[in-house]
Amino acid sequence: MARSLGIHLQADGFAYALVEGNAKRFQIKTAGSGGLDQASLDPVKGNMGRGLGKAIARAVKAGVKGKVDQVVFSLPSNQSVLRELSLPFSDRDKVQQVLKFEVESELYHLDIDDVICDFVELHDDRATSSLLVSAVPKSHVEETLRIADYAGYEPHTVESDLGALVNAVQAFRSEQPEEEGLQAYLYVGSVNSVLLVMAADGVRAARLLHLGWRELARGMKNGTADPEAGASEGPSQEEDGDRALMLAEDPETGEQAGGEVGEGDEDEEVDEEEDLHRHDPLFGTSPELPLGMTLEAVVEAADSAELGTLLRRMVNEVRRGLAAVAGAQVVKLNLMGAALPGLEEALATRLGVVAAPMSLSAEDEQETGVPADAVAVGAALQGVGAGISPMNFRQEEFRFTRGLERVEGPLTFMLLGVIGLLLIQAVILVQKSRVLKRDLEIMVQDTTGKVSQFNESLSEDEKQEWHIRTDWSQVDLPMRLNSLRIATNKKKTELDKLVGEAGVEMIPSCLRAWKLVHEVLQAEMSSYPDRWIVEYFDFMAMDKSRNEEAHVLSKFSLTLFGDDLQVGNAMDRLIQVLNGKEWVISAENRVLRDADVAGAKNGELEVRIMPAKAKEVGL
Repeated sequence: MARSLGIHLQADGFAYALVEGNAKRFQIKTAGSGGLDQASLDPVKGNMGRGLGKAIARAVKAGVKGKVDQVVFSLPSNQSVLRELSLPFSDRDKVQQVLKFEVESELYHLDIDDVICDFVELHDDRATSSLLVSAVPKSHVEETLRIADYAGYEPHTVESDLGALVNAVQAFRSEQPEEEGLQAYLYVGSVNSVLLVMAADGVRAARLLHLGWRELARGMKNGTADPEAGASEGPSQEEDGDRALMLAEDPETGEQAGGEVGEGDEDEEVDEEEDLHRHDPLFGTSPELPLGMTLEAVVEAADSAELGTLLRRMVNEVRRGLAAVAGAQVVKLNLMGAALPGLEEALATRLGVVAAPMSLSAEDEQETGVPADAVAVGAALQGVGAGISPMNFRQEEFRFTRGLERVEGPLTFMLLGVIGLLLIQAVILVQKSRVLKRDLEIMVQDTTGKVSQFNESLSEDEKQEWHIRTDWSQVDLPMRLNSLRIATNKKKTELDKLVGEAGVEMIPSCLRAWKLVHEVLQAEMSSYPDRWIVEYFDFMAMDKSRNEEAHVLSKFSLTLFGDDLQVGNAMDRLIQVLNGKEWVISAENRVLRDADVAGAKNGELEVRIMPAKAKEVGL
């Protein structure tokens, strides 16, 4: 069987009830209540919403064992407005489409965009469908969801205390034949109260009384009465502003996220910027009402005059509400909610009807001593499909979704956008491919033409070795240019190898080495004052070895005329200049002896030359 948890939120606390069963058979398993702690009421550091949510989590965790399938929250009707509306049709989906437009003129003092509206159908004798429309401030729905989040729940349904009370009364009231009259039900809350008039077949009338038992505490601070303040008559409610009629119909329930109770009991970070009104009383409650006092403490602190004033105001509001039901005669008034002392006798005396308390018993009431709260029970009944009120104020931007439904709309738009983008990209790519194909054909044609010109410039003998193939018609167009490039690079590599530009180290050039040595001799010996002659040159190319780079070994003999000092100085200067060149590995004078000619000396020089190094330095 399904387990549904109903939580009735109030400005000063909460009540919960666990109902187990289905739409036909159900039972109240457990119930409980709680209030705000002193830390939450602190005007500087307190956060009433967070404190109430955490209190709910702790209380439910302690009182409810096991997993619940549905969680339904009920918010108070502190600032809600009821209006009666007649339409020629009663289909709920159709009514929802036009509800705000039809009721907007009735809510002239409100901005229709700041409220959420829902309705139930009245059960009266009119020919057209009569609807009771309840307009709840969006701020209250948002506050309810924030409290639920603090408590660790994500409720599918956010009901009003009026709708939840309809569910509870319809499910548990004694059957009364219609001809014997109507029964009225008064739920007394801490800040507001609800009056229902029920017939055997459904709701006949309803009225929101913005008056609760905490009105006795107005002017009290920290449990002490202010002598200059007290209960006052206060302005009475406008008769046409709070009166409406409604008829119950089959409930519309949906699966909602349940979970292990008390899962929001852990502490969590609070975003101070988002919770700007955390110190304000919840649901627009007057800050003049102290929320930390219990009913017993308030009654004990109030004197008999203040209590009598509150009872008279309550009786007057009930009388006006019952008088608004044309042609109706109430035979019994059932009292629910807070047990306000003397209210039963005052109602019976003033209205002339039987007034008696009506309580809903939980299975564990004998153990806990806590009766079930009617509004909490009614909220829980909606979770098991037994409620007759289909109202759910989690609409518009607060609409409940879960799983894929949460992102169904955004995903649809995203996928449509992606499909559209892909189509656009496909068109662009097709156009680009056509342009690229045309450009490729031009490139292949131009490249083939240039290679053909090279082939035509070759002689018949050269064509056998250097002709480049240009006919690649059997290859697909994108591969023709690549095939032509491979064929051209092959011939280029062969040519580079032939001229020494292929990255293969060539044998050092002896001719280049001779030119380098000759240039040094010309420069250095041009200033020699006497005659000189090169007897011989010997150049030998040496390959690279483990110990030496590739070089040219040059040996040459010089004959110089002059005295010994003059010849020696010239040879030393020549050796020194050669050793200073970047392209010379070493230069040395192997031997210096007398020449065959009188007055001359002969010297042999051995120089190791790197022509490649000379090329690197720009020689």
